Amino acid sequence: MVNNKLKLVKSATAFVIGAAVLTGSFAAAGSDTAFAKSSTSVKVSNGKLVYKSTGKVVKGYKTYNKALYKDGKKLTGLYKKTYYKAGKKATGTYKSVYYKAGKAFTGVTNKTYYKAGKKATGTYKNVYYKSGKAYTGVVNKTYYKAGKKATGLYKGVYYKTGKAATGIFEGQLYVSGNLSKGLTVYKDELYKDGSLNKGLVVFKDQLYKDAALNTGLALFQDQLYKDAVLNKGLVKFEDKFYFDAAIANGTYVDADNVERAIENGIEVGAKVKAIEAINATTLKVTFNKTVDKNTITPADFAIATLDATPVVAADLDGALSEDGKTYTLTIKDAATAKFDGRYDFTLKAGDIKTKANENVAAYTNTIKVSDTVAPTIAKVTTTPAAGNKVSVTVTFDEKLATLGTVSVDGVEATTSLNADNKSFTLSLDAGKTFKVDVVGAKDLVGNIAAPITTSVVTSEDTVAPTATLSTEGSTLKLKFSEEVQSGFAVKVNGGSALAAVQDSKDKTLYTVDASSALGTSSFLNNATVTVTGIKDLADNAGKDVSYTTNLTKDSTAPKFVSGAIKGNKLVLKFDEAIKSSTATALVAGDLAIKYVNSDGILVPLTATTDYTLAADAGYDINGNGLTDANTDEEKYVVITLTDANSTPKFTDASGNLLAGNFTFTLAKDKLTDAAGNTVAASTFTASPSSSDAAASVTYAAANGSANNQILVTYNEVMGAGALTAANYTLAGQSLPTGTTLTFINDKKNVLITLPAGSITTNGSRVLAVKDVTSSVGNTLDAKTQTVQSVNLKETVAPVAKSVTVNNDVKATVAFSEKLTSVTPSGLTVKVNGTTVTPSSLTINAEGQLEIAFASSTLKSTDKVSVEFASTNLADANGNTVADATFAN
Repeated sequence: MVNNKLKLVKSATAFVIGAAVLTGSFAAAGSDTAFAKSSTSVKVSNGKLVYKSTGKVVKGYKTYNKALYKDGKKLTGLYKKTYYKAGKKATGTYKSVYYKAGKAFTGVTNKTYYKAGKKATGTYKNVYYKSGKAYTGVVNKTYYKAGKKATGLYKGVYYKTGKAATGIFEGQLYVSGNLSKGLTVYKDELYKDGSLNKGLVVFKDQLYKDAALNTGLALFQDQLYKDAVLNKGLVKFEDKFYFDAAIANGTYVDADNVERAIENGIEVGAKVKAIEAINATTLKVTFNKTVDKNTITPADFAIATLDATPVVAADLDGALSEDGKTYTLTIKDAATAKFDGRYDFTLKAGDIKTKANENVAAYTNTIKVSDTVAPTIAKVTTTPAAGNKVSVTVTFDEKLATLGTVSVDGVEATTSLNADNKSFTLSLDAGKTFKVDVVGAKDLVGNIAAPITTSVVTSEDTVAPTATLSTEGSTLKLKFSEEVQSGFAVKVNGGSALAAVQDSKDKTLYTVDASSALGTSSFLNNATVTVTGIKDLADNAGKDVSYTTNLTKDSTAPKFVSGAIKGNKLVLKFDEAIKSSTATALVAGDLAIKYVNSDGILVPLTATTDYTLAADAGYDINGNGLTDANTDEEKYVVITLTDANSTPKFTDASGNLLAGNFTFTLAKDKLTDAAGNTVAASTFTASPSSSDAAASVTYAAANGSANNQILVTYNEVMGAGALTAANYTLAGQSLPTGTTLTFINDKKNVLITLPAGSITTNGSRVLAVKDVTSSVGNTLDAKTQTVQSVNLKETVAPVAKSVTVNNDVKATVAFSEKLTSVTPSGLTVKVNGTTVTPSSLTINAEGQLEIAFASSTLKSTDKVSVEFASTNLADANGNTVADATFAN
């Protein structure tokens, strides 16, 4: 208890002493406030703040006379975040912090930026500082100069108001701050690598000249520009023509619709560009300008045979292309003429004119025609026919000497070449697909085509025909959309049916003489013309046609307009169409000819004795093979003259009229128009345009004793190469695998045996030999060797397809093809494995084997088998059924 009392006493004493201190005249220790009542209790002694009463240093922070003391000394340092120096709030740097009036400074002083007294990085009053200093450089992609967002170059980058910019600086283009590379357009000016472009250059498909888009014509890298883009159309630049952007080289129509022929930029006159052989019957002449259809015939070309088969203009037909720039010369009769060898072709200046009436220049060229290309099928056309049939015309690319063998779906067809000698026609069922094979087609010079197969689709014709009518005076022209049957009726105002005459060339065009509907009147207005009963060849019925027109009696006679000589033809033009029958009725006596030769000597000519003629109405100006209705083509009559003398008096070797002056007079009243108005006598005058071979091996090919055999006979004893299959081709192909070759009788004869089934269609095929040598070293000579062909029959053996039990007394064996009718032998029949003797064996009308049995021999479930062994059953080509056994 005593110790506890002592402790209580000590604590109380301590408390009393502290109270005494607190009641003094200055603030408690640790306070920086002023003395409570007066400062007389303290004084500064020796630079220290002390109590007057005791002389002791005042402890803690005390403010005396506006100065802050710490432990009796004026404070230099921080007190409550305020900087004092010698007791006063100060301005300056203390421990790396800058203070102003005692407080950590934020702002700029002495060009240094402080934030809370620290040198700072950041933006202050639109100036960017880094570590207190106004910054020059790039921060966050912004360029500063002395702290300000600046414009100019910095490290090669262009800045505008601090940002990398696109624009011009000191004459150079910068893009996104970087100097522009390559070509760039800025404000409609072209820069190259930062500087304004110099010279011509294409950028983004536009031509620039220096920095601006080009204006006018300019040639750059061999291409012509008009303004900034590639030129369009025909234009002349620096003495040369250009078409579009390239140098002109061809035929063009300029802005004034004038045709111009240009070669390598230089304009040239009308001329022949080229003449080339297509094949042995066809030549193609190409012009550089459009030719006037009325000024060109085969007779314009003089043909001189050098070492070849003679051909003269009279042997040729001519056809001008639709664009008037290609003239095709074609042999008329393949049996009498063909091109084979060298020929000189000559065209005299002025013989032919362009549509612009410009003379085609003289032309001479020698060409060699050597047709070694076999014919091919050029096109297949189909025409609906009556009875749900389709007329199929297969046309070759050249005239043929022989068609060869045509098969449809494997069955040989009966057909022949058409009159054009380059096509054949088949009548096939509509709505089906057929396989047509042509084997052995041979052109005029003996090239034989490899077997050709084409697929023909015969669509059913369900389109009805339509008709249009036109009127000329009292003549009606009736044009159908397709060929029609002849049973239609044409009537005027319901009267009697009028005769419709089909055009000799255009099968869809008819002419109707309606003059009878006029009666005694000279005109009939608002006449109703009807056409009824229209049916096409496929029996599709067309709608009846009703047409209102005015008919007038034609009382005006045709007038002669002009005449011209084309080779051996007189081309007469009238001011209206001439009735065809009156033209074809012309005879030699209707035409008088006065001829004065080039020496000025009169050569008397008498009709029939000295010349004959053949005439026709119409002139195929556009070369489409027809006399087009309602065109000027109907206004012509063409007279073909033939010199009847054994030694021609007025024609050359080609049959063309000789040089000199001719006067022709056609007798009056010989020609009429459709209304019967006669033509007066017509006269016109015209002047015509005027080595030793070494010994060589040859061979011949013929059929062997079997369908699959070919016998090749050489003119010399042959070496071993004659037995090498690789030295032979058949129809352009290597001999089939499995072919054998053997000498037979001697070494001049080689027997080629083809594998069974390798010939699938009948027909002629070319057999060609190469690289063979005779026993004395002679080789083949292509010049002396003629084309050899063999007419092979198909060698595919019939195959049994099925055995059918028809009833209790008959079974039938069907084959892959029809069998020929024979008395069957070489076969054994078994029923359920037991050999039986049939009542009879026959070949029925379908080419199947019928097996007859005794009554009630068979049941529906019986197995019937037939074993063939050396049977005589064969197809139409003699191919026998192979040894085998077939069962149901």
